[in-house]
Amino acid sequence: MEPNHDMQVDAEKVLMRLLFLFYIVYTVCAIFMQIRSGELPSTAASAIDMFIGSILWMISMTCVLLAVVHMQIKWKVMIWLGVSACAGLLAIDEMFEFHEHAKGMFEDDDYIKILTLPIAFAGMYVLYVMEKPSRRVMALFLAGFVFHSLYVFTDLGDGDFFQLPFSRIILVWTEEILELFALQSYLAGFLVHYLTLSRRVYRAQ
Repeated sequence: MEPNHDMQVDAEKVLMRLLFLFYIVYTVCAIFMQIRSGELPSTAASAIDMFIGSILWMISMTCVLLAVVHMQIKWKVMIWLGVSACAGLLAIDEMFEFHEHAKGMFEDDDYIKILTLPIAFAGMYVLYVMEKPSRRVMALFLAGFVFHSLYVFTDLGDGDFFQLPFSRIILVWTEEILELFALQSYLAGFLVHYLTLSRRVYRAQ
């Protein structure tokens, strides 16, 4: 018996519910471990940075799976492997704070964070044109982009570009949590897209 559209939608809903529960536990653990460390989240290689880096590794692995789904289309394989490699490099950077060295070249690493916004938007556009993902997938990526934008806005508002009317501690915590939410939304989009594509491949066999 071949899976129909309703079964596919049900599978996506189940995945979304499981991810929601997973993210609640994951976020609580990240916050707990950061508080337990007794350091601010802005500290290099902080506990919450490790959790954020782990999400990036999950994104990298999911992109490898998406490359496998496209084994018959070599150029798509290369694109997904490239995205996987980029996510892996970002994970390493998040864990070891290599981007901090950019301050010597650009006076502030915020310029790099600003650059991630048009890159993320261009990536979503390419994904939409290349694979025509479902509305749920695009909604997850758009949610991730909103969190991403708020994260960058909060980071810029800590006094480097302008000052938001909150204490530094609140801004630092808000920034890290928004970054975590952004990456969780992006990961959910990749996972739901993988589920959709893998079921298409199964039906075609």
